[in-house]
Amino acid sequence: MYASGVLLPVCEGRRWGYCDRGGRVRIPPKFAAASRFNEGAAVVAMEGRRGLIDDHGAWLIEPFLVDATELHSGRLAVVVRGRGWVYVDRAGHVTHAPTDRQRWAHAGPFLDGRARVVVDAPIGIQRPVGYLDLDGGWAIAPALTDGDDFADGLAAAKDGLGRWGFIDRRGAWVIAPRWAAARSFSDGLAPVADDDGAIRYLDPRGREVCRSPVAVPSIASADLPRFAEDRCPVPGPGGAIGYMDRHGAIAIPPHPRHVGGFAGGRARIHDADGRTGYIDATGAVVIPPRFGIAEDFLGGVARVVVDPRRPGKVGWIDRDGGWVWHPERTRRRRGRTTGRNAPGART
Repeated sequence: MYASGVLLPVCEGRRWGYCDRGGRVRIPPKFAAASRFNEGAAVVAMEGRRGLIDDHGAWLIEPFLVDATELHSGRLAVVVRGRGWVYVDRAGHVTHAPTDRQRWAHAGPFLDGRARVVVDAPIGIQRPVGYLDLDGGWAIAPALTDGDDFADGLAAAKDGLGRWGFIDRRGAWVIAPRWAAARSFSDGLAPVADDDGAIRYLDPRGREVCRSPVAVPSIASADLPRFAEDRCPVPGPGGAIGYMDRHGAIAIPPHPRHVGGFAGGRARIHDADGRTGYIDATGAVVIPPRFGIAEDFLGGVARVVVDPRRPGKVGWIDRDGGWVWHPERTRRRRGRTTGRNAPGART
């Protein structure tokens, strides 16, 4: 999980700035777009270009970038006009770049000391995947046909025969490739799928800990559900989603209202009108569905939009549903979802 900062992006009059967890403006709204802070820095946009600011709003990298990821391990992947993807430090100095005969189609964040890079290739040729280290070179040369980000020292990777297994930070196979699909570890377990769609969960030694009660034939690696906070989504009849525990037992029965996995002790739910709220790890509704758009909790807060027709009206709530930042007002709303000033209510 990405670390979150103490400042939150908020919008006023189509311009973005930042408030603190008390709802006080710390960086006045002046940006065209703004991301969350990570490692004391955030990517923002001005006049069609991106740059990097510190938590006082001062420029670390002036806005000349075409694209940029979040800062991780002191590095961020950026697109520079005429060069494509490269990595820079927080001062904007290039730390990693492709060779003259190479171009990167995708460059991911540094996670667990490794960054996943997809090398560009002519149309019709498989794009190879490799991993960079923090020193500026290849930790794992780009020879894999696919791969996931590293977590807990391992990454799901796909060999030349189209089978998935798990490699260590040097690129050695720790769990031999034999699966039709796989994702990297989360919450200490990694999902893999057989050719018939049976989904199993492995420990770092490759031993099966539990399996999903429902097979999903031809499931893609990116769609494999993963554990988070001892809960894993399980598909049910008619598109319903339930949650199982690490023993493979159903902890929360399937329901058509359930959406996605757990984060910050909460999982999202929908009502019949498509509004979103949250349940806790027992399945109890703790924040009733009141939002047109709602994201997962991270660092104790979640970003929400009351009216989906006004996506710029962004608010932030705490785990109990109280306003940290109200989308219509600049001062903090202390109401809860069941109180007078509940999220979604006009005040």
